Amino acid sequence: MKNNKFINTITNSSLFWMILSLLISLFMWTYLESKEIKQTEKVFEGIKVEFRGLKEDLYILEPSPGTVDFTVTGPSRLVSQLQPEDLTAVVDVTGLSPQVYNKKCSIVLPDRFSSDEKAELHISFTVNNIFTESNVIFRISKRVTQTVSINASFQGELLDQCHIGTVDVEPKQIELTGPEYYLDNVAYALLVFGEAEEIDRSFDKDSLVETFDLSSENTGDVVSYQLVLKTVKGEDYNNNSISYGSEHTVTVPVYRKAKFALELDDSSVKYGAGAEKDNTSFRLDPSEIELTGIPAEIEQMDKTIYITPKIDTRTITELDESQENYVFERSVRIPIPEGLTSRSDISETTLTVTISGLTSKDFVVRNIRVVNLPEGYEAEVITESLTVTLRGPSELIEALKADDIYAEIDLSKKYPGKTPIRTPEIKLTDDSNPCGAVGKIDPVSIVLHEIDESED
Repeated sequence: MKNNKFINTITNSSLFWMILSLLISLFMWTYLESKEIKQTEKVFEGIKVEFRGLKEDLYILEPSPGTVDFTVTGPSRLVSQLQPEDLTAVVDVTGLSPQVYNKKCSIVLPDRFSSDEKAELHISFTVNNIFTESNVIFRISKRVTQTVSINASFQGELLDQCHIGTVDVEPKQIELTGPEYYLDNVAYALLVFGEAEEIDRSFDKDSLVETFDLSSENTGDVVSYQLVLKTVKGEDYNNNSISYGSEHTVTVPVYRKAKFALELDDSSVKYGAGAEKDNTSFRLDPSEIELTGIPAEIEQMDKTIYITPKIDTRTITELDESQENYVFERSVRIPIPEGLTSRSDISETTLTVTISGLTSKDFVVRNIRVVNLPEGYEAEVITESLTVTLRGPSELIEALKADDIYAEIDLSKKYPGKTPIRTPEIKLTDDSNPCGAVGKIDPVSIVLHEIDESED
C-alpha cells in the first residue's frame, strides 16, 4: 500500500517528468550525433565524362574512358543524400589545341552542399573494383568543311530486260562539316536510292529523275535514300560527327535490252568462177546480239541487223577438211543502229562462206591479148605463157582446153611507160561458161612501142 502511494507521488511529480524528458532528449541527441559523424561509402558507376571549356570550333573525340566509376566516402548524413544525377565527371579543356591529351577527371558535387560539407567527402576512382588514377585520354580536333565528290547507285528492281546506264548527280559534290581528324578519312560520298522503285517495260521515258534534300539530321527518317561516306578503299565510313545538308538531282538513264538477229545481205558479194547464189552459203557466228536502247524506241525497232560484206568469191581458194567445199572465214564489224548500244564486248561477228559442188584445175595459157592500146602505140608481149587455176562444175572444167582460155590485158586509162607489168584478166572464148580463174594471177610483162608514122 505504501509502495503504491510512493509511485503515485513520483508519477504525479512534475520534476519527474522533466528529468525523464531530459534523459530521452539526451539519448536521442547522442544517437543522431553518432549517426551524422559515422563514416560510410557509396559506389557510383557509369557516370558520363563531360568536357568543359572547349572552344566552339573544336571537337572532343574518342574519350577513354567515356564514363567513370568511383566511390564517395564521408559522413552518412551527406553520402546518403547523393544520387547519380547529382554528380558530374568533368575534364577541364580550357585553352587546349588539337592533339591527343591525357587529363585528370574530377567529380563536381551538388551546389546545395556547402564548402565545409564538400570537404568532408572523399572521392576515390575505381576500374574493375581496383583503385586507379582518374585520367581520361582524348583527342581534340578542329571543325572543318570539306568538299567531296558524290556518286549515286540505283537500288531499285529492273524488270522485263530493263537496265540503267551511268547515274548522274547534280551538283557532283557535297560539303561535309565535322572533325578534321574524321574528314581526312572520307574520299567520296555515295547516294544509295530507289530501293522501292520498279522499272519495267511500261517505263516510256528515257530517264528517271529524282531530287533529294540530303541532310545528316533526317537520314534515319527518310527510307528512300541513304548517304554513305566512303574511304579511298571504298569501305563504308559513317560517322555521326560529320554533318551535311544540300539538294541534289539524280538522273538515271533507263534502257531496255532486246536481242537482234544478224543476217547477211549479199548485195555486195561478187560471184564468179563457178560460185553462184545456189551453191554459196553464208554463216554468221554469233548470229544475234543483245543491244539496249530507250524502252519506247526499242519496242518499235526491226529486230534484224543486216551484214553487208564486200566479198569476191574468186579469191576463195581454200578447201575444207573434206576437200569438197571451198571455205572462207573473216571477222565483220556489226553495224549497230544509231541510238543502241551493246552491253557486251561483242562488236564483230565471224562470217564463214562455203562454196560447194565445184572443182578446179590448172591450165597453161599462151593466148595473151592486149586491148585498148593507146593511140599511136603497139604492144609487144614479153611473157610467153601463164599458169592459171580455173574453177567450176566438174563436167565443165574437164571439158575445158587451154585453147578455150585467154589472158586479156586492158590498157584503158593506162599510159605508156607507167606500168610495164600488167595483171591480165582470164577469160573464156565461150562467155556463157560459168567457169573462171581463182586465186592469184601472175602479171604479164609487155613493152609499148610508139608507132613511127614516117615509115608509112
